[in-house]
Amino acid sequence: MKHPLRLVVFLLWAAAALRAAPLPAGPGRVECPNGAEPITLFTYKPPTYRGGPLLVVCHGVGRNAEEYRNFAITMAERFGALVVAPLFDAARFPSIRYQRGGLVGTDGRPQPPEERTYAVIPRLVQFVRESEARPKLPYYLIGHSAGGQFLVRLAAFLPADAVRIVAANPGSHLFPARNQEFGYGFGGLPPELSGDDV
Repeated sequence: MKHPLRLVVFLLWAAAALRAAPLPAGPGRVECPNGAEPITLFTYKPPTYRGGPLLVVCHGVGRNAEEYRNFAITMAERFGALVVAPLFDAARFPSIRYQRGGLVGTDGRPQPPEERTYAVIPRLVQFVRESEARPKLPYYLIGHSAGGQFLVRLAAFLPADAVRIVAANPGSHLFPARNQEFGYGFGGLPPELSGDDV
């Protein structure tokens, strides 16, 4: 090879270029990698952003993530926070995959953890942390209606390092009871998903 130094410089430049760009100031829309199912994120970054936390806002059954992002702009401005509202569209994320988090498939069998919809949240948080070059960026999860149902169940089955999880007005709750079927309790789930160590 005639010019190994040029190749090394080019590869370093290419690697830097592939790193996610910071979120744009103001309202935005970006695609978050998620295997074969990229997730559209509606974002907001205050023009005066100085490193505040991340607010992940989960929409209701209307699947109107852009509106939920818009509703959260006041909080972003007040608290100097980033807002990300992921779109869980009905075609790819019907109720069993959104409100119920994809914990079990249509056949009733538990899905591998990495295939559950809950796994999208740490991926998108990591995506934003990398985009903003803030590996320890604190985040809050806020869900309303169907988004609240998603977060109630996420809190039970996914260890998360969120500062706080707020589930507002969920249409159903997950109770710590094995005598109620999953969705409302832990009944019908295998021991690894319904035991005391979950």
